[in-house]
Amino acid sequence: MSKFKILYKLMNIDWELISKQMFYRLSKSLLLVILIFISYHFFKNLLSKSLQIAQKGTNLKKEAASQRLTTLTYLTTSFLKFLFIIISLMMLLRIWGLDPTPLIASAGIVGVALGFGAQTFIKDLISGFLILLENQFNVGDFVKIADAEGKVKKMTLRATYIEDHEGNIHIIPNSNIATVTQLKKKRQEI
Repeated sequence: MSKFKILYKLMNIDWELISKQMFYRLSKSLLLVILIFISYHFFKNLLSKSLQIAQKGTNLKKEAASQRLTTLTYLTTSFLKFLFIIISLMMLLRIWGLDPTPLIASAGIVGVALGFGAQTFIKDLISGFLILLENQFNVGDFVKIADAEGKVKKMTLRATYIEDHEGNIHIIPNSNIATVTQLKKKRQEI
C-alpha cells in the first residue's frame, strides 16, 4: 500500500502552478532578451556617433580618419556585444532560479588555470591594443606583415586579417606582428 501512496504523491503534481511559473519565466526571459537587444543597439549607435564626433576633432586626413573610425567602431562594438551577452546570461540564470555567483567564482578559478595556457592569447590582446593605441595601421590600409601583403580587411584585438591581391585572407595573430610595412599608393592596386 505504501508504494501506491508514493506513486499517488508523485502523480499528484500541481500542473497548473508549474505551467503558470513556466509562462511567467518564459515571458520574463523574452522581455529581458528584447530589452537587452534594444539596449545593445541603442548603445552601439550612441558609441558609433560618439566616435564619429570625436574623430571630427582630430587632425587626421579624411581617409585616415575614416579608416580609424571603422577600426575603432568594430572593436568597441565587439566588446559591447560581449559585455551584453555576459550580462544577459547572468540575468537569465537568475530568472530561471539559478544563482550565477558560484559560476562566476568557478570561472575565476578556471581562469587562473587557463591563464597559464592562454599567455599567447593575452599577448595577442596586448599587441592589438598597442597597435590601435599607436595607430600603426587601420582597416583599409595596404600593408606587408611577415609574408602577407595586401589590404587590412579587419582588425580585432586578437588578430589582423589581410586580403592579398588574389583574394586570399591571411589571419595574423597580433603577437606575431614584429614589423609592419605600409605600402605606397602606387602599389595599392590589390
